[in-house]
Amino acid sequence: MTTQKQNSRQYFRSVSIIYFALLFGQVAFVTLTLYLNPGMNSEPDDSLRDVFIYIVPIFVVNGFVAGQIIFKSRLKKIKTYNNLSSKMVAYRGAMIIRLAMLEGASLFTITICFLTADLTFLAISVFIIIYFIILKPTVEKIAVDLELNRSEKIRIGNPNEVIAVFETNQ
Repeated sequence: MTTQKQNSRQYFRSVSIIYFALLFGQVAFVTLTLYLNPGMNSEPDDSLRDVFIYIVPIFVVNGFVAGQIIFKSRLKKIKTYNNLSSKMVAYRGAMIIRLAMLEGASLFTITICFLTADLTFLAISVFIIIYFIILKPTVEKIAVDLELNRSEKIRIGNPNEVIAVFETNQ
């Protein structure tokens, strides 16, 4: 096992890379769907639409709610940690789960839009993407989420301060 230390700059860069990769996947899929289906909404498949008009909202709500519940549950546990490094490592995992649940709902909705050629589903996905953008992790948001004390806030604000230590198998 090897240990990898990340200073604040590296930690937030890696969190941003993960975030933007998840966001890019959604935006790229929307773009691809629009490109491959230029006659969108001209001849929607009503038989599929009639089924998915009920399934998509259930899937989206479940993705949102499950993501929130898991995130809040993990956050509650993370706040009890005494070590900033442990908090930051665990927070990254909780954030990934929350964003992945939203991304899953978004990609499912875009897929249904592609299959049915109905822009209603694309609109739902756009709202998910907007919410996803609002959730962009920042130093301030993470400090609030974790209810960091003054000293911890100063540490994560210092780009050269080691704030996370990851154990990796290599």
